[in-house]
Amino acid sequence: MSRVPRTSCLTPKTFTNTCVCSKRRARRVKVFSIGTTEEGREQIAVAIASESLLAKMEENRARLTKLADPRLINMNDVEADRLVEQSFPIYYITGTIHSPETGAPTALMELAYRLVVDDSPYINQFATTWSR
Repeated sequence: MSRVPRTSCLTPKTFTNTCVCSKRRARRVKVFSIGTTEEGREQIAVAIASESLLAKMEENRARLTKLADPRLINMNDVEADRLVEQSFPIYYITGTIHSPETGAPTALMELAYRLVVDDSPYINQFATTWSR
């Protein structure tokens, strides 16, 4: 069982290089820089999904924005139902906010790594729902 290499500074490039072992798997990952900490360290967000869902991510974001503020659709329940039917869920997972806490971020890196590179039946049961 391989493990995610421990790094002192995780950037979009190092995460991608760590997790993505082939072009096929690279299509399941999108890494974003979301700013820097007060100490100047880059913070990242990682999207893991099928290639088809990642390609529709901005369209999905626009739909979810409308659902988050029903005034944007004039409180129209029919429109809300249509948006829900067309959208796919986003799961946001965060591990810690304090620098000495290392367990949760390490576990999240391992989870992300497994979702990207593991082809076991357990992981593939999730991957089949990514192809909407």
